Amino acid sequence: MIRHSAGENTYRCAADDSGPSEEDKRDQTLSRAQQSRSTEKEKTDSVEVFTALIRSIKRSQAELLKLMEEKQKAAERQAEGLIKELEQEITIYSSMCSPPHTKNWTEISINTGLSGDTVRTALSQLQQTLNKRVTKTLNDKLKEIVSTELKRIQQYAVDVTLDPDTAHPYLILSADGKQVKGKTDWDFGVATESIKRKGKINPSPKYGLWTVALRNENQYKARAGPAVPLTLREKLEVVGMFVDYEEGLVSFYDVKSRSHIYSFTGQSFTERLYPYLSPSLNEG
Repeated sequence: MIRHSAGENTYRCAADDSGPSEEDKRDQTLSRAQQSRSTEKEKTDSVEVFTALIRSIKRSQAELLKLMEEKQKAAERQAEGLIKELEQEITIYSSMCSPPHTKNWTEISINTGLSGDTVRTALSQLQQTLNKRVTKTLNDKLKEIVSTELKRIQQYAVDVTLDPDTAHPYLILSADGKQVKGKTDWDFGVATESIKRKGKINPSPKYGLWTVALRNENQYKARAGPAVPLTLREKLEVVGMFVDYEEGLVSFYDVKSRSHIYSFTGQSFTERLYPYLSPSLNEG
């Protein structure tokens, strides 16, 4: 886990995953089984949510169609009444020498009820309401899932000590080896044991590095080969990383907002893994 104190430009490390021990493998197998059950429950809950939304949509559709039908019938009754009045006037007119006072039919209009524009407006408002409900439901569900996932992976958290032998001589490394300060950018993730430890490093899975990075104070990206820009709602302060060696998974989380940042999936690990932190270069 990396903790960024913006005011001091200080970075603290507090979690990693190296090569799995037999006990770790057993724990991860059990954890995956528990996660599988949890995932099935989440799927069931999600299906129930969307089923309820579909029922709501169908109910609204039925109510709208019923209203339109009632308006149509009312318009038809009004038209039938006007036709009868007109027929009566025609009958009276034909039986009299001089025409009686008749109704000004040019001023008569039939209330057709719901116009096309009215229906479209109502449907548009319904769509906006449903979109808001769906978005809120999904966001709440995602937060719940990520929160559950964070609680699960926090049991594997261990302390990390930064390696002074691979640190740049100009870096300010704390005495306990857990903090580095005076920097504006960072790359954080996991690296293979055989990675190049000095000089220029190509930060991508192809070269044994799975990282996310910060540049220019608010530009985040995942180093996935071609970099993947990351759009985050809040500035990162505490980043959690979880590695599932057997599953080939490296996931990053915003611990403060309890949200998922990015995951490298389908990876193949063949050697020990170590936490990786590069404070990068100062910008200005």
